[in-house]
Amino acid sequence: MLQVQQFLKTRVRKAEHLLKVAEEEMLMANMEAASIFEELVKVQRWWVPRWLAVHLRYFQSYIVTHWNDHGRPALDLLIQKA
Repeated sequence: MLQVQQFLKTRVRKAEHLLKVAEEEMLMANMEAASIFEELVKVQRWWVPRWLAVHLRYFQSYIVTHWNDHGRPALDLLIQKA
């Protein structure tokens, strides 16, 4: 009975130790992921500033509208005549 108790205590201690090690590794991985995310955000902000992204989105919308109103009908007419 005493041996079984000692065996179970040892097993519980080992499990607790492994759990603690896993938690520490998880915390380290989370910290590493957070630092990588921060670096990516910095690079993204540097790469395309917010004001430029807004202007590009507006310009893209303008080009698509212009193409649908003028370019596509002209191309369709050209294809019909060919």
